[in-house]
Order: sequence, then C-alpha cells, then structure tokens
Amino acid sequence: MHGGKMKKNFGLKFCLTLLMTLSLYVPLVAQTTYTSTGSGGNWNDLSTWSPQGVPGTVFEGDEVIINSGHTVVLNISPAQTLAKVTVKAGGILRFNPVGGGKKLRARDVEVEAGGTIKITPAFVVFHELQITPLSTDPPNQPTTFQNNGSVDFNEPPLTNCVLRFTRDTKGPQRLIGTGATRYDLGPVVMQNLSTSLPPTDFQSFAELDATQVIGEAGGSQISMQLLVIDNRVGQVRGTRKLYTWTTSPSPPPPFVSVSYRYREDNPTVVLVNLNIAQTLFVQQGVMILNGNNGASLIHTIGNIQMGSTGSIALEYLDGNTELGARHNTGIALVSAANAFTTLTVTGNVTAPTLTHTDEGVVLALVSPASGNGTNDASSSGAIMTVNGNFDFSGARLGLIGNGTNWSVISADVR
Repeated sequence: MHGGKMKKNFGLKFCLTLLMTLSLYVPLVAQTTYTSTGSGGNWNDLSTWSPQGVPGTVFEGDEVIINSGHTVVLNISPAQTLAKVTVKAGGILRFNPVGGGKKLRARDVEVEAGGTIKITPAFVVFHELQITPLSTDPPNQPTTFQNNGSVDFNEPPLTNCVLRFTRDTKGPQRLIGTGATRYDLGPVVMQNLSTSLPPTDFQSFAELDATQVIGEAGGSQISMQLLVIDNRVGQVRGTRKLYTWTTSPSPPPPFVSVSYRYREDNPTVVLVNLNIAQTLFVQQGVMILNGNNGASLIHTIGNIQMGSTGSIALEYLDGNTELGARHNTGIALVSAANAFTTLTVTGNVTAPTLTHTDEGVVLALVSPASGNGTNDASSSGAIMTVNGNFDFSGARLGLIGNGTNWSVISADVR
C-alpha cells in the first residue's frame, strides 16, 4: 500500500507538472478573425459577423475584415484593442453618432483601394479612432493607419473623429497610404510617451526606433483640421569640431578645418503635401516637413505653435569631451537631398512662454542633415511665408537659414 500510494502521488505530481508546463505555451490573447456577412449590420449584432460574435468585447487582439459591398455600423465602443481592421474595396465602416461619440482601438487599420471609413454628420459628436499597440506586443511593434481608399473624418462644423496615435514604448507610428479617393481627417494626435530617452552622446548614430511617418512617396495630399506632435523621444544632436594645422610651414589663415556631425533621432517625417486648416502644435519632437529625396512639397498651415514644458535647447560637453548642442522641439522645412519645400502659414507662428532651465525651440529652413548630413552644404532649399505674426518672444529660438528664403507678412515680428 505504501508503495502504491507513492506511485499514485508521483503520477499526480507528474500530471500537475505537465499541465503547468503546457500552460506556458497557451497564448495570453485569444484572437478571432471576424468577417462581415452582409450590409447594414451593427457592430454589436452577432449576425453581422462570421463566426458569430462581437469583435473587441471579450478578448484583446481580434481582427476584423469588412468585405466588399458590406457596410458595418460602429454603434458601440468595444472595450478591447483589436489587432487589425481591414476595409476591403467596396466595403464601408461608418461611425454611428446615436448616443454620442464612439471609440475604436486597433494596432493597425487598413483601408484598401475602393474601401471607405466615414462618419455621419450630427450635432456636437466627437468620435475617436486610437492606433495603439496590444499589451502583448513587443516594445518595437509598429502601429499603422493606412488609407489607400477614402477616409472622411471631418464633417464641419460639429462632427469629427480624432485619429490618435499613442504608445509608451519605442516603436514606429505610421500615418500612410495613397489616399486615392479622399484623405480628409479631423484632429490628428501623434504621441509617444516613452520614458526611455534617446542617446545624448554625440558619437552614436541616429536612433530611428520611434520614427513617426506621415504620408508616403507618391501619395496624394493629406488634409486635417489640426495636428499635435508629442514625441518624447525625438531630438536633434549636432556638434562642430575644429582641427588646427600641425604641418610646417602652416597654410594661410584660417589655419583650421571643421568637422560637423548632425543626428536626427526619432523624427516625425512628412512625405506628402499637408493642408492643416487650424493649427500645427509641436509640443515636443522634431518635425521634418520634407524628408523625401528629390521631392518638391507644398504645405499650407493655419497656425504653428512650438514648445511645451519639456522643450530644451542646450549646449553641453558629453562623456567623450565633445562639445555640441541638443534640442528636442523643432521644425525643419526640409531634411533631404535635392528637395524643396514651400510652406505658407496663413496665421501666426508662436511659442508659449517657457521659463524652465535650458528651454528653447528650433526652426530650420534647411536642416544640416540635408544632402550628405555631414555639413551645412546642401542641394535643397525652402521658402517659408508667414502671413500673420511671428512671435517667439516667450522662448529662446534657434533659426537656421542655410542660404534659403523666408519672409514674414506681419504686424508683429519678435
């Protein structure tokens, strides 16, 4: 009996150990792909989907496919984040304003050519589409909104849908697509709140882990009501090192040569024409309005405001005893080879009053990284026209021209 009990106990322990081991391989996210079955169905109607169910209400990581010829009405705000939403050619996803604004969260959204996402006009209704990683994703997982068809998130004057990119890890955020039929957005927010800051050493290469991309080469213009950039891991590092001649006899003055290095870490890069009706807010981050080699881009923006309580612009000596400057809030009209940018600001260019140590913002018409990125020589150019006031009196401003043109048609330039 004693031996028999030991044998039974051993068998029980073995089974428990096996179950615990197998449980390590069970996915933490139960993912279901739901495909639309017909037209006009509400999101929370079981018969709208195959298999029957309601996407995003139980488990994180569901996928949704809206088939050609089908319209699905988002009449609820699903509690869970979806892995992907795909709208096929001829398919429609429509936000329903009845009962107030709706909120949908997904890691990736793709509108294929001929597909549509739109909102219905209503009285003071604000929806939100949030592009965010799943809780189980690796830290560098990209998140993407891609419109190759038609997106209309702006029904003035009182209905819109906020497109919000948000994350707290270093990973790419992409607002892309050809926008073949329509690319009309309401407010857009691109936010990275990672506390893992980029390098401050001048010798390391540019960090591109958390690059934000707006548009893609060859795509049509993207229109939006306003744009907020809050990228806590974006910055620029620049250094200039002087070398004196040691040969004899010495050459004529100035007796020195200069070596430059310039790094744009995790920038927000624009690759298509932008039309921002109201205001571009660069709260923190480095925005490049043309990062497309050989491209000529034209932007029209209502107002520009740069700066926040986290904005810095400082000179310092790094751990390799190399002297340089670093800033984390700014705009470069162009940072590409053989490229040109025309920017018209119909209103004002301003900065909030900054009172902290090492405050500052930077405006560069042509980034030193244009061309080969090693010096100020560039094959690119830019024209910036401000029709309102240009007032940066509340913050220290670095203005880099590199031989290009800018003008202010204004009653107040400070």
